[in-house]
Amino acid sequence: SNCELLASSDADGTLKLWTFPASAGTSTAAQCTLTKPRSASKQVRFQPSGSLLAAGIDSAVNIFDLSAECTIQLLTGHQKAVTSVAWSSAAELLATASDDTLRIWDLKSPSKSACIRSLSLLSRYYAVAFHPTCSTIILG
Repeated sequence: SNCELLASSDADGTLKLWTFPASAGTSTAAQCTLTKPRSASKQVRFQPSGSLLAAGIDSAVNIFDLSAECTIQLLTGHQKAVTSVAWSSAAELLATASDDTLRIWDLKSPSKSACIRSLSLLSRYYAVAFHPTCSTIILG
């Protein structure tokens, strides 16, 4: 069936996927719950292909396989809560930001969680994005 997915995070840390049917008049329902309550996720982002979801939960980033409905990678290294996550257009890199650190992760590396760059930031940043056509990262 044709549907759209929405990911939501409640203040208690419950991360859910919601199914939105394409036909009018059909109700919306929670498809699954990906995490049990613990701490709120400040940011969730779908991989460009839509098969994975990255969620910043506390000082870590969980990578979820949406078809298996489970965590397949856990990226750790931030000392403070992750406030933003961004996929590169090819989905091989993930950028994550906390209040004072930007990290770039190579998701195709053999270790599956290789931080290839960590930058200490002089100011607080709450948003990170990859430029869609060149290798530039934007912070805000």
